[in-house]
Amino acid sequence: MERNQRPVTAEVLIRLAKAYTIELSTLTEDKDPSLLDRLKATMKDPIVADIEISTVEIADVLSNFPGFTDAMLRLYTAYKSEQFALADQQQLAGSSAKADSQTDPVAAVRVFLAANRNCFPRLDSDAEKLSLDGRRMKVQAPAACLQFDNSEVYGFYSSDRSASSIQFSH
Repeated sequence: MERNQRPVTAEVLIRLAKAYTIELSTLTEDKDPSLLDRLKATMKDPIVADIEISTVEIADVLSNFPGFTDAMLRLYTAYKSEQFALADQQQLAGSSAKADSQTDPVAAVRVFLAANRNCFPRLDSDAEKLSLDGRRMKVQAPAACLQFDNSEVYGFYSSDRSASSIQFSH
């Protein structure tokens, strides 16, 4: 009674059942015990593990707010299935990246750039030096070079604000 603040006596239950013609068996709790276990497991997930919720509180939510309990369990189930799907995608992407990079040159460049975190300090410093030398000498000089598999060197040239690329072979 009174929002579960005071227990209801058997006498009060019998009087209520008679007054409202309610079958007493409908007032008993026959909840699925697995719901309590599932809700407890949900609350132990690392995303909410830092929130202290007692078993009594979890049982209260289950008995007083069954709709909320169902919604919470559905959300958690969807969250976990998306986590598993994302992990599978990452695993497939990791294994297929090597296979793709051997056949697809664009994938090879992506893998190369990702492996180096798009950071090439030597290339940047050499490009700055060549840019300064090119301004002084007014000579077309390579601004950047990338080498793949020790077989091909790609040079990017800049002259008079126009850019072009040339492929060199060893």
